[in-house]
Amino acid sequence: MKRKFGRDGLSSGVPGASQFLEDESTKIFVRKVADHYSARSNQTLEEREASPIIHLKKLNNWIKSVSIQLYTHQGDSVLDPTCGKIVGDLIKWDKAKVGYYVGIDIAEGSFKL
Repeated sequence: MKRKFGRDGLSSGVPGASQFLEDESTKIFVRKVADHYSARSNQTLEEREASPIIHLKKLNNWIKSVSIQLYTHQGDSVLDPTCGKIVGDLIKWDKAKVGYYVGIDIAEGSFKL
């Protein structure tokens, strides 16, 4: 079945496709998620190191670093739709020598450098 797209770019062949974006409960949920991430405080290095899951965080960070090095090429353009607090990741993308980087995040404080 082919999907048909209306003028708004949304799939008109899928029941409820545009309704999802306009649904009030969805807007409330998205706002709650954004508020949660926006309310998180920046941790000091000492607080971060004292975390009970610091080893998991370090593993995740290492996996991201390796993935960036393996799957990006010099000059690539990158769209990071969940960039979070981007300071640490900017170093990773810089080392990979990407041409353009665009970071997007739902939390309001993610881009305060």
